[in-house]
Amino acid sequence: MLDDGMIEFGKSGNEYDKRSILAALPASKAEPAPDDELEMTDVRTVQLAPEVVLLTYRLRPKKEKAIPSLRSSIWKRTDGHWRLVFHQGTRAASEETNGP
Repeated sequence: MLDDGMIEFGKSGNEYDKRSILAALPASKAEPAPDDELEMTDVRTVQLAPEVVLLTYRLRPKKEKAIPSLRSSIWKRTDGHWRLVFHQGTRAASEETNGP
């Protein structure tokens, strides 16, 4: 699913590429990710070009210690398969102060 040129700007402030994400996968299976304590809401898509889509959504906490975030990603269809080209996670303001 990851395009060879894929990049991610994480909510941590770190930048990742396909190679670094694939290298981190074995370690992520040993310990649940904090995002396992979040639910995806407010999903929206915008078609940017015939084979390119922007996906945005919010991750909301199911548990107090989880951190809410806003997510966006760009997907492109190549040879009939959707590939992730770009992803960004941004820490969200509290809903009490930011609204829905």
